[in-house]
Amino acid sequence: MSKSVKHLVMLALFTTMALTIFVVEAQIPVPVPIPGVKLGLANVRCIHARAEDGAKLPELREQFDMATARAVAAMPVLTEYCLPFVKQGGVFAAMKGPSETAEQAETAAKLLGGEIVGEESYTLPTAGERKLIRIRKTAPTPQKYPRRSDKIKKQPLG
Repeated sequence: MSKSVKHLVMLALFTTMALTIFVVEAQIPVPVPIPGVKLGLANVRCIHARAEDGAKLPELREQFDMATARAVAAMPVLTEYCLPFVKQGGVFAAMKGPSETAEQAETAAKLLGGEIVGEESYTLPTAGERKLIRIRKTAPTPQKYPRRSDKIKKQPLG
């Protein structure tokens, strides 16, 4: 296992022990079968909402030290969905495939109050090359973001 992957695993383990984890997901059935609950982790909370709606709620907007997401969308789109949840000084960490770059999110990051702070490549034993792209929140996200899902997809901020 590479050093980067070991650090990610250690971060994940620390996170599950020391912090409350919020899962925002629109496509899950209710009641929610959350993996953390099966493991007996009391600090896992599920919010049944679309990211663009959840990020407009005062109790969720700019409240978190870190947000993360899988490689579900291009970086400008994913940045608009995730960065509004992160408070100033916090980090959005995107797990992406090998072809994505931090540069692709630069415009979106600036518009949403963030700056690119890192891009690390690593290899997963069963899934191949991957990247971790990190964006630090340096300023509040303007209230007009995130936009509606159809607008985010049709007119990405990049």
